[in-house]
Amino acid sequence: RSTPNMLNPNPTTVALTTVQVIEAWGGEWSYNTNNLDATPNWTTTGGDGWLTGTALFGTEPSGILFPTPIVTVIPPPIAGNPPTYLTTYFRKSITLPPLAAGTSYALNHITDDGAVFYLDGAVIGLFNMPNGPVSYTNLATGIVTGGDEGVLLNLPFTAVAGPHTLAVEVHQFTVGTS
Repeated sequence: RSTPNMLNPNPTTVALTTVQVIEAWGGEWSYNTNNLDATPNWTTTGGDGWLTGTALFGTEPSGILFPTPIVTVIPPPIAGNPPTYLTTYFRKSITLPPLAAGTSYALNHITDDGAVFYLDGAVIGLFNMPNGPVSYTNLATGIVTGGDEGVLLNLPFTAVAGPHTLAVEVHQFTVGTS
């Protein structure tokens, strides 16, 4: 070649770490389909009148494959003022195991269309949502369709071992998406 190879002859070495994966879809969750975030401190406590169910939650057209079947059916949104089920809230008590040095946690999730994830009331991640404060009126910034339906994703996060409250608010992209 008349030009030198552009690869760096001294690449940076990155240490790999171990990840403790948290799959919280077993057992019972509390959930609320009132489409309003009016329950004070819903990400940490409360929930009088909330429903209970077992994950996976949702309603999907036939032919969509998930790593685990939908167990608790939540109907798709219906137009109105406000539309039903545009935002749905979930909460569950979890216990994180102690981790070895150099290890972090990761939460596996299947989310359609957007979500905000909380641990003990603090945001630990966003999926297809705008940065900044989120209310029940915010729509997801992206839509999960076709080949992306039912895709298992993970959210790395840090926390101390022990009991915690995991809370998730799921937002639709538009009224009428499942």
